[in-house]
Amino acid sequence: MVEKKDRILMNLKNGLGSLRIDSNDFNSLTMDTIVELGHKFELLENDSSVRAIVITGYPKSFFSAGADIVEINELVKTGDKNKATEILVSLGGVFSRIDNCLKPVIAAVNGYCLGGGLELALACDFRIANKEAILGFPEIDLGIFPGLGGTQRLPRLIGLSNAIKILLGGKKALLAAKPAHDKGLVDKVIEGDFIAGVKVFIDEVLSGQLPPMLAVHVSGDDLPDEDVISNLTEGKSLSAVHKIVSLASSGIGISLAPALSLEREHFIDQLFSADGMEGISAYLEKRTPQFTRSVDDGKFQQGPKPIQEPKASSDLSEEYTMLRQTLKEFCEKEIRPRVDEMEKEGNIFPEIIQLMAELGLFGIPFSEIYGGSGLGKTGYCIMMEELCRVHGSMAVLVGASIGLTGGAISLFGTEAQKQKYLRSIAEGKSIGAFALTEAEAGSDAANLISVAEKRGKGWIINGTKQFISNGDIADVIVVFAKTDKDLGANGITAFIVEKNSIGLKTTKVEHKMGIRASRTTSMEFTDMGIPETNMLGQLNQGFKIAMNALNYGRLSLAAGCIGASKRAFELAYAHASQRSQMGKKLVEFQIIQSYFARMRSDIFLMEQSVYPVAAMADRGEDIRLESAIVKLTASEMSGRVIDTALQIHGGVGYMDEYEISRLYRDARINPIFEGTNEIQQLLIFKEIFKGGGKI
Repeated sequence: MVEKKDRILMNLKNGLGSLRIDSNDFNSLTMDTIVELGHKFELLENDSSVRAIVITGYPKSFFSAGADIVEINELVKTGDKNKATEILVSLGGVFSRIDNCLKPVIAAVNGYCLGGGLELALACDFRIANKEAILGFPEIDLGIFPGLGGTQRLPRLIGLSNAIKILLGGKKALLAAKPAHDKGLVDKVIEGDFIAGVKVFIDEVLSGQLPPMLAVHVSGDDLPDEDVISNLTEGKSLSAVHKIVSLASSGIGISLAPALSLEREHFIDQLFSADGMEGISAYLEKRTPQFTRSVDDGKFQQGPKPIQEPKASSDLSEEYTMLRQTLKEFCEKEIRPRVDEMEKEGNIFPEIIQLMAELGLFGIPFSEIYGGSGLGKTGYCIMMEELCRVHGSMAVLVGASIGLTGGAISLFGTEAQKQKYLRSIAEGKSIGAFALTEAEAGSDAANLISVAEKRGKGWIINGTKQFISNGDIADVIVVFAKTDKDLGANGITAFIVEKNSIGLKTTKVEHKMGIRASRTTSMEFTDMGIPETNMLGQLNQGFKIAMNALNYGRLSLAAGCIGASKRAFELAYAHASQRSQMGKKLVEFQIIQSYFARMRSDIFLMEQSVYPVAAMADRGEDIRLESAIVKLTASEMSGRVIDTALQIHGGVGYMDEYEISRLYRDARINPIFEGTNEIQQLLIFKEIFKGGGKI
């Protein structure tokens, strides 16, 4: 009898019980799915008519893509390790029941079998696969490792060396069916009719005609060479790497039950570690479904088009082209004619912000479920490039609102916070501000003086901030404050603050050398009350939240450098083609030609670095090193390009009424913004040091 609406479809026929996973498009093993699997497995196990049990996936493309990362992330956000341990013990009990079943249990792997899905298959007596099957453990790429038996059952099956290579290799070590069979991970690869092949295999099992198995060696000293481990783990969480090697090598020397308990303990610690939380957050940011956008009468029209997997940047090339064209037209038509006026008044006109909201431009990088258009960091970089080509101040407003504020909430906010605040930012109904910098905490961001104290069911914040972009026009502000003075960077917490909060006051409005139309202010917090529900992320996680948001801010800043440089190049070429000296146009002089050659080369190199890093971000990869590199190099290259363009203009380029003068003034902030270039160099060397100097 098949229970069609359940996550696990159970069937019993001719002494064969089958359980088919049908949880979602990826057959993710949610907690409820595993619990339901356990209940129905128990029914089949206790049924005397059942001679063998098959576990498989439905439909064909996935056996199971593994645990539900969204669920795991929500669990981690509670900060409750005891609750997480209880849940893991319960779920692990289901796998142990399968492992200890006296009846033959066969995992019929019909497609992707990853992470928790592979742990489920390992708990079975046999694993058979169709030739399209892909098996592996990608958890290490998220800064964690398997927690339902993967580090213990895999070495027992295929040997320590092979197991560690798979566990440490992550996505790079995924195995197709044939290589998995060669290593002993799969008992039989079925070509042709999979269902018929499964039946034949079961008959062989029940008749005692078991297929030949590979003999494996599982001694504790059977470890891969250090060079092999080093190559596999480059750029990955060192704590996760060390725990995997330790758990796998020590676990095979003890019985399975205590080994599983040891794995569970270390898994919980890693899950709640900085590496684990950061890896999961980065993955989720990129896993949101993508949606199509069309342009009609100058406006984006939302038409959701769900897909099974997030699109790669290359799959969205047509949408990116359309986005760039729309942005070009909007910037030239709506922004450029009013730039001088906005610069003079020191403000971005609200009606332009409203037009951008109507076009859906504030939602470009975010998922549609939060009011966005799902075009990711690549789409966001295109936007910042085109804005900076016309008006750097507008780009600053957008960057502070959707890049830093929206980005922080997107990465670390609860579902309720995202629906309330991120959606409002993505739809252009709210402007965001990112209140991190203080008088004594600029490059030294950990040296905050602002303090948040727990009072009843909420928090009270006191302190000051300075140089806050959008400070006096923001509706939503992410504020960072010390919650434990003794912990330094590890004692900072982030809070979401609304503009009308009692105790919040905007003070000084800065008058700047450049980006004059952007609003930059100081803030004061005097006994400002914040509800508990407005704490962003976990207690004392604020420094990590700030650094993650700044990673993406640095990337978008580099994209803006491309746009400003292109505009400077165009202005310089137009001037050199018209201006004559000594009977020749400037562009005819060889020295001027060499200037243009160098400028064009710098622009090319910026493009060739920024957009590949954006694609990395859209794939969910860690870009902390790459974002620092592109911020450092693009800000320096752009400064050089714009300086050269002004030089080509000569004296007129120094006059305020010339656009090149504004570009020059605006560009000077780039080596300071989003962490000074001196700090970027320290960050880059830190990553070099962590990697042992290898490139």
